[in-house]
Amino acid sequence: AYRPDYSGTGLRPVPGYPFGNRSPNFETPAPGSRCGRLPVEDPQESEDVRQRVHEGKIALVTGASRGIGRRVAERLAAQGAQVVVGYRKNADLAKETVAELQRVGGGGLAVQADIENPEDIVRLFDAAAAEYGRLDYFGNNAAADAFKKVVDLKTHHLDRAYAVNVRP
Repeated sequence: AYRPDYSGTGLRPVPGYPFGNRSPNFETPAPGSRCGRLPVEDPQESEDVRQRVHEGKIALVTGASRGIGRRVAERLAAQGAQVVVGYRKNADLAKETVAELQRVGGGGLAVQADIENPEDIVRLFDAAAAEYGRLDYFGNNAAADAFKKVVDLKTHHLDRAYAVNVRP
């Protein structure tokens, strides 16, 4: 079975996670390494947050209702940005995210958009322009993957991955 080579990265495989598992396949970096997971810290306590380096900026982050996209949106908001939260289907989670953005000192707007659909992409950017009049940052975080072996992929899996990950 194929096992990735992590030599030189400072990362080590997590024992018990098979290659191809959807869970993160890495643990904390080796001592002295700068690779690995970002530290989760309280945005209210961070020095760069207190500086509010994104004060007055407008950001649009796709896939921002959960996971990495949400963390990026929270960080931007904690640093003063207004964030357009692009989400695909979970409106409740997107509303929770906007509430959290307000709690950490920023603000935001949740906009439903399926990044596979070009009309939705246009609507997402139009909503940002209508609400804020401009856009300073764009984080294309939404992604799609079939999580299958290459030999099991069908054309529609590749089409969807291209539509979400490459085309926007």
